[in-house]
Amino acid sequence: MKSLSSALIFSDNFITSTTLSNQLRKLGINKIYECKSSKNALSILINSKLDFVFVDSDSKEYDSSKVIQQLDTFTDAEIIILGLEENKSKTLDYFFSSNCELNFLSKPISYDDVEQIIVKENTYHFFGEIA
Repeated sequence: MKSLSSALIFSDNFITSTTLSNQLRKLGINKIYECKSSKNALSILINSKLDFVFVDSDSKEYDSSKVIQQLDTFTDAEIIILGLEENKSKTLDYFFSSNCELNFLSKPISYDDVEQIIVKENTYHFFGEIA
């Protein structure tokens, strides 16, 4: 099975970043980068091979839609949007219209939801797309 070892967490919320970071470590993700600015995110993307990029859609510091479109051009990593469940449909509709391949992780973030995304991605890489 493919080893998933790196992730970028792009969030200006300390609690979101810390919670997600701890959960990813429990799932065996060894390299976790955290950043709050798109300049730092792009630098990490250029210099690192990432498996996952988590982007907080509820930021006051940056426009998450622009960030995700930029990230999608610089990485093959799976992009996961972090957001409130009540905004999920609207958020995904917006981003799917931009042809980005995305997943959504509801806040507050639960270990089971993070595990499901990580296991799904790991299974996909090993076995191919599952119908």
